[in-house]
Amino acid sequence: MAKQFVLVKNLTTVETLGSVSVICTDKTGTLTQNKMTLRDTSIGGSSIKNASAKSRSIMHQIAAQCCSAEFLDDASIAIDERAISGDATDKAVLRFAQGLGSVATVRNSFTKLYEIPFNSRNKWMMTIQRSNNKRNDVFDGSTTMFVKGAPDLLYPKIASIINADGSISAFDESARAQVNAQQIKWANEGKRVLAFVYKPLKIDFSALDSDLEKTAIMHMDELILAGLGAIVDPPRPETKATVEKCKSAHIRVAMVTGDFALTAVSIAREVAIVTAEHVDTVADMRARKDIRSVSFTAKNGKRVYTRTPIQLIEEDHRAIVISGNEISFLTTEDWDKICCYQELVFGRTSAEQKLKIVDEFKLREEIVAVTGDGVNDSPALKAASVGVAMGGGSEVAMESSSIVLIDNNFSSLIAGIESGRLCFDNVKKCIMYLIPSGSWSELWPVLFSIFLGIPLPLNTAMCLVICCITDVFPSIALTFESPESTLMTRPPRNPKKDRLVNAQMFCHVYFFIGLMQVIFAHGMFFLYFYLEAGIPMNELLLQYGNLGSDPVVFASRNVTASDMTTYTNAAGSAYFVALVMLQVCGNVYAARTRFNSVLQQNPFWGPTRNLYIPIASVASVVCAVLFVYVPFLNGVFNTAPIPAKYFFIPIPLGFAILCMDELRKLGLRTFGPDSIIGKISW
Repeated sequence: MAKQFVLVKNLTTVETLGSVSVICTDKTGTLTQNKMTLRDTSIGGSSIKNASAKSRSIMHQIAAQCCSAEFLDDASIAIDERAISGDATDKAVLRFAQGLGSVATVRNSFTKLYEIPFNSRNKWMMTIQRSNNKRNDVFDGSTTMFVKGAPDLLYPKIASIINADGSISAFDESARAQVNAQQIKWANEGKRVLAFVYKPLKIDFSALDSDLEKTAIMHMDELILAGLGAIVDPPRPETKATVEKCKSAHIRVAMVTGDFALTAVSIAREVAIVTAEHVDTVADMRARKDIRSVSFTAKNGKRVYTRTPIQLIEEDHRAIVISGNEISFLTTEDWDKICCYQELVFGRTSAEQKLKIVDEFKLREEIVAVTGDGVNDSPALKAASVGVAMGGGSEVAMESSSIVLIDNNFSSLIAGIESGRLCFDNVKKCIMYLIPSGSWSELWPVLFSIFLGIPLPLNTAMCLVICCITDVFPSIALTFESPESTLMTRPPRNPKKDRLVNAQMFCHVYFFIGLMQVIFAHGMFFLYFYLEAGIPMNELLLQYGNLGSDPVVFASRNVTASDMTTYTNAAGSAYFVALVMLQVCGNVYAARTRFNSVLQQNPFWGPTRNLYIPIASVASVVCAVLFVYVPFLNGVFNTAPIPAKYFFIPIPLGFAILCMDELRKLGLRTFGPDSIIGKISW
């Protein structure tokens, strides 16, 4: 996973990552490039080019002062190429201000008295400055409050507006409607809108020594709107394909952002988070009657949910947008319905609201991954099933998360989810490979010996050899398997229902693969007695006490006790060799995939090759040869040398097992996992 730029702090997170059903992702810097440009402006309904010099000057001074970014390079470099320290929004504002005139000159003409930085709750930045230049055409030696922030949150505090000609008029219903229409227009274009406002202050802030924040906020009214600015932050080129991959994997991507809801919806459409023509609001959702309720049972007075059903009757109404100020008014029944939507956008959210969203999804048994990079994201990152921090984010966010995306790329998270699913699948493949020979094919020799009275085909020592040596190499090789083509088209695993070993797997490994192995291995056992000792199978049945006599009396011949021991050890070696060859020639290749054919998942060449398997198979066969032919090991493990043909006869039988499993996979691909074939096999 580190090669895919996914840093995992805890290995248990990998398993959880493969079960993720909902991703709550931020917009800025995660889905978008975080390369912001202030592209459009509006002063009194006109562009800045058509505004008066006075109006432009006011806009310039507010943008220059109400911005925490700083140029790092000298002024001889072009504005677009100069390095800047600060967040992406302030960088865009700083470049815009520098394009109107020297930012340094404006800042040198003021003395900063107080500042409230931007935060996710307020969604605005305020600075209080005193002009040092009494010749300033607007701020002539006075103390002024400058504010930059979300327009819809600042509108209630605005009393006046600057017109394009520099005059000031009341911010009445007509003016508000005009400004609001401009904001909605830009928001529908996916642009982030900022309001630039100011207010001349009559108090001397420099004389105050306490409660500055309280005093500043108290005076934050009767503001004057100088203009609006629209910032463009283009989506990452790979984001749309990544979101579509999430949807094909039945993972819902919910955008949770601090931006205006319409801006969020517009960007969500660009990156395929929202594809429905109509996007419901909370009012629409409450009016609808066709949403399936989340099923739950009462347990100790609490609602215990099952997995949220996300299928809606009307496909055109699968998307919803919710603003942060609506979240506190949502009821439990509202959340039940919201969590049924397939496409969700949350706008103007604070850190507390983001945490609330995560908690509501988790309450309904969703496995939630949350992305974030700021200090304010840490509560949601901590509460999420999988907290995902960006490598370029704050240390607090990275500390609160369980995964860090080193390259700050949303697509890396999907690669991590794929790795999580693959990890679970490969462990399951290992188990599926080990059980037939490691338990089933070792159990039946004991049962046949007890109930049919035949010599014991596989002694205890050789059972241990199979479990601890010959089966180990191929099982390790299976952990290096590439993902099947269906891996990211299946629904996420439900940790409470989808177990590593379930009834379907037992049915498959015992009554399908295991049954064939038991029959073929016992066939080799009886074949050895018939060809090498001249004793047919029917004469070996029901011998019980006769096996302990000397000589051992059979219908066709008498065998000394010593020879019988040698024959039994050699026939047991044939049984052991048969199991090894059936495993490495058949079962290991059958276990590589659940749906795909071995021809689609070629182990020897191409993108799905796994050369560890043939290497491990050779290692297993070499071990079998050593235990059969080395005299010292013969004495320790009660084995005996056998003719080489007993190594080759099981090879086509192993291929027969593989072919039978290929027929099963063909039926599974043809009739689907819900068919009878899918229900009785893994």
